[in-house]
Amino acid sequence: MNYVPMIVCPRPFTMEGRTQKRMRPGMTIADMLLEFDLNPETLPARVLIDDCVVEKAYWHCVKPKAHHLVSVRVIPEGGNGQSKDILRIVAMYPFGTRTPQNTVNSGD
Repeated sequence: MNYVPMIVCPRPFTMEGRTQKRMRPGMTIADMLLEFDLNPETLPARVLIDDCVVEKAYWHCVKPKAHHLVSVRVIPEGGNGQSKDILRIVAMYPFGTRTPQNTVNSGD
């Protein structure tokens, strides 16, 4: 039987909720995502066919062939500029981590 194996990992940091289905050849990636109750218009995810990344702009027209693995991995995304704030916090971390050991004046 011809089918397209598809694996969806809906959580960015764990394998929890990982789902696998056999999809019909001839379906677009967007149609396949809808079968998993995922909205392709708003889904922040990385989609691969075998080892090739498929850009979101092409999800509505790419139709994977039978027996080519489609994998979907949701990626973390901050809203309202949050991602920039998180990057600033991470970037500033080394400057804010002073301990008594590295603040002692060694003027002996």
